[in-house]
Amino acid sequence: MGIAVVVSCTKEVNSPEIDFIPEKGNMMLKSASIIPDCGFVCITPGSGVYFKRTESNIVYWGGKSGTSNSKTVEIEYYNTETEFILKVKSSSGWSDLIVNGVSKWTGGLVTSNEWGIYEQPLPVGWKACDPVNYELKVTGNGPQAVFNVSYNLIGICSHCKEQFSYEKNFDGSYTFSYTSPEDLANAKVVFNFAQAGRIIVSGLLGWTGKGQTRQKIMNLVKCHTYEWIVGLTPKCSGHSGSPNLWTDFKVNNLSKKNISEPTPNITSDCP
Repeated sequence: MGIAVVVSCTKEVNSPEIDFIPEKGNMMLKSASIIPDCGFVCITPGSGVYFKRTESNIVYWGGKSGTSNSKTVEIEYYNTETEFILKVKSSSGWSDLIVNGVSKWTGGLVTSNEWGIYEQPLPVGWKACDPVNYELKVTGNGPQAVFNVSYNLIGICSHCKEQFSYEKNFDGSYTFSYTSPEDLANAKVVFNFAQAGRIIVSGLLGWTGKGQTRQKIMNLVKCHTYEWIVGLTPKCSGHSGSPNLWTDFKVNNLSKKNISEPTPNITSDCP
């Protein structure tokens, strides 16, 4: 295993850091970042975009107070399509990686502020959300820095077709389903309830009523199926015996009606 200095091609995830209070006498300050739920993101093959987790330890030692010297040890880890990647850097350099008590590093001394990369092939048959957990000790040039590596593998994006459908439930409500073939940020999702009187949309909060539509701006994840349960009552008048409760569903102003299967207007008889 060689030592490499790389420019990371992983995808940064905007999420808050968690600060861990050091145990008494341990003299370490730790911080870590949170990665997205493994069930909601996936790796597009060949894209070079991955989802990483980062952690850091500040280790103190020496002198009467035990704080005369210090070093900062940083790690990054994530999986690609075929490997689990661990990157390690120390402000004072390091010499070995101890994984669950076993030495794993064969690349020699890594100089200060340079990344060393340890790669582990993923097992045959691995799948999304499989856990990777081990104790990691980074040794050399001062006391060891200890980490608990914890990661749920991110799966490979599958190819999927755009789909839209609905079905009537036993209580008279309707379940609408939509699958996007691509990731869409800030997509405008619109239901058109042409002649519905009372409209209740559940499943996701934040729907806005505009005329006879219900609208929402949301991020759509590729190949994830979204479902909304909708309760409808007809807007009856003397001019319509069978009003249209629902007539269309749009994403970014494009109708998705009948794209994957027939989805005719939903009507209801008036007294």
